[in-house]
Order: sequence, then structure tokens, then C-alpha cells
Amino acid sequence: MGEIVVNAVLTIKAGLADQVFPILQTVYHASQKEEGCLRYSLNQSIEDEHQFMLYEVYRDEEALEAHIASDHYKAYREQIELYLMDRQVTKYVEMTF
Repeated sequence: MGEIVVNAVLTIKAGLADQVFPILQTVYHASQKEEGCLRYSLNQSIEDEHQFMLYEVYRDEEALEAHIASDHYKAYREQIELYLMDRQVTKYVEMTF
């Protein structure tokens, strides 16, 4: 299996987008330091300031599982839950030919 790509789209409750920046900043910096994390980017929608996308690339499934088991990820999930209106996560495997 190839690299694992995760696309997470977060929709924050109206009026609370500014309050999630510290939470997203913390998970962003900590995740980028993980050994198996090849890319971790945080994006904010141009059309809707309350929508964010995390684009993540991991070396393999084991690296993704290590990310999910990390203390910073667990803290992020607990903290962000209060602000979420919706969360959609899709995992992909990189196709190589």
C-alpha cells in the first residue's frame, strides 16, 4: 500500500472561527513534527470563513495510526468538538503506476 492521504473538512459554528485558530495551530505544528507525517497543511475556505480543510499525507497506515494515537491529536479532537457544526474525513491511498 502507498502513502495515506487524509482530507478532513471542518465546518465551525457561526461566529466561532477565530476561537479555533489556537487549537488548529497547535495540532498543525505538532503533527508536522511526526516522523511518519510527510505533509500536513491547514487551509481556510475562501468562500466560507467557517470552513477549514486539513490535508495530510502519511508514509503508511502505521504512521496514520501513530498520529491518531498521539496526545496532541487526542487533545485536538476533544477541544475542537465544542466548535464543530460538521466534520467530514476521507482517507485515500496514493495510487502509483
